[in-house]
Amino acid sequence: MTVVSFTDYTPVPRFDGIPWTTVMIEESTSETGPWTLIDTQTLSPVDSDPSDPISRSFTTNKATLAVGAGWYMVSFGDASNNVIEMGVTFNGEPIEWTPSLQDVGHVLLSRTRDSNGKVLGTFTDDTQPTDDEVRILIDKAVADMIPLIGTDIPDELIPEAQHIASIRTAMYIEITFYANEVAMSRSVYPELKVLYDEKLASLAKAVVAVESGQSLVDAAAGAGGSPYYQYPPDDGLYWRPF
Repeated sequence: MTVVSFTDYTPVPRFDGIPWTTVMIEESTSETGPWTLIDTQTLSPVDSDPSDPISRSFTTNKATLAVGAGWYMVSFGDASNNVIEMGVTFNGEPIEWTPSLQDVGHVLLSRTRDSNGKVLGTFTDDTQPTDDEVRILIDKAVADMIPLIGTDIPDELIPEAQHIASIRTAMYIEITFYANEVAMSRSVYPELKVLYDEKLASLAKAVVAVESGQSLVDAAAGAGGSPYYQYPPDDGLYWRPF
């Protein structure tokens, strides 16, 4: 058995006075299923105000798939067997350069306004998108970058990778939640894309350079150090559509 923990899951608010009472955990070897129910847990305490549900964290020791091999879907249920599915998550080794909500917020401050119009600098359940929605987009942004820079990069390049992943997440936010503004040229998406393409190309080269023995200064300058082969190939396609 494998122990898997889940943090900060907030079920959807309910305005019928009926609280969510259970959390169900399903497992699959694929992001799209099929799913197998492995655990059902009773929520404690039950929300006193179902319209303002509390964030939940929980652990199961009933997972059957090894770390790095399993996808998990969390659902909340009530006493009448009504169920709401939450996002799908992968149980893998954490990637050090995954950005935080605040990292993304600092790239896209205008989208971190709460319901009162205050700029928070991060995402919460009172922003559009919410913190949970941004976490899903962060995962997508990181997955996009892994084929180009790998998962284990030199420590000195981690901050830059986090920043670039934040930009990629901001791009997802724009085309996912503000598609109309993108279509009307009222979004910063084009500028984000140019910045992302330029910085990712430079980072990919720097990763290979540093791993081949160059100093970070030489890698950034493109001078000196040992010869190296560039991976991924500089195919001129960093402008790829999205």
